[in-house]
Amino acid sequence: MLFRHRAKLLLAAIFTLSFFLSGPANAVRPFVTDDARIADYGQLETESWMEVTHSDKEFGDAPGFNTMIGITPLDWLEVIAGTGGARASNGKWAVANPVIQTKVLFTQATEDGSPGYAFTSGATFNAGQTTLAAGATTDESWNPRYQLGDNYYAIGLMTQRLFDDTVQLHTNLGLRAEHQSGLGVLLRPYWGIGLDAEVLRKDIHAIAEAYAGDPLQYNAPKYAGQFGARWIYSDYVNIDLTFGAQPTMNTYRQTTSAVEVWGQVGLRLLFDVFTHDGKPGSAEGAIGLFPRVH
Repeated sequence: MLFRHRAKLLLAAIFTLSFFLSGPANAVRPFVTDDARIADYGQLETESWMEVTHSDKEFGDAPGFNTMIGITPLDWLEVIAGTGGARASNGKWAVANPVIQTKVLFTQATEDGSPGYAFTSGATFNAGQTTLAAGATTDESWNPRYQLGDNYYAIGLMTQRLFDDTVQLHTNLGLRAEHQSGLGVLLRPYWGIGLDAEVLRKDIHAIAEAYAGDPLQYNAPKYAGQFGARWIYSDYVNIDLTFGAQPTMNTYRQTTSAVEVWGQVGLRLLFDVFTHDGKPGSAEGAIGLFPRVH
């Protein structure tokens, strides 16, 4: 009980502190389509989101959660790691499917000017601690998104800042490779188009995207989509609310007649940990491998 009390106090302190950090941020989880941007040099970034899923007349084990932590050790490189999990119907928690990802920023996007370009690659692994629901016979029963294989991806990214930076357009194009014992390796093209547009006021944005299945998810379908809203409290704090849908896939990589729908709440926090001379990081993010001359 004492440990739980202290944990709650620590979480409350982190959230309170984050809202007093001064400081717009771009594509961030649970937005799947990635942006050609990384945090500034020395900044630590966390992206966490909780979700509720429904498919084939049943809700998935809830709450499901995902978290990603990234650090920018160079002016053009971000390294990200994370995992996901869920609370099974027997009340126990399970954590699995670790993710490792790198992101190289070539050039920054400029307002009403040249696009930004980046490249990301990574993998999600069939590993971790799973907990079977009561009476279940397969691991995926505790979470409809639990992976049965490994997933690898390499994606080129482009971001455009339009109309005095009130609209941002993100386009992704790349390749996914899925591996499962007994089924071999399957190569699939990946694409994504995301829109982030300011509405009503500067800190409220509408977001929408269509993509060829989440690149972090093994056995993703050929198409999926999300829409929602983003509150940009500051350069250091973003909160997302999104809803999405996609066809479900069976363990043989075949599309079924069911449709999976979900709702997600995401939180992005940014911390100036190892920035230059301890100064606040730039709102524009890192300068990239080929800095633009202004």
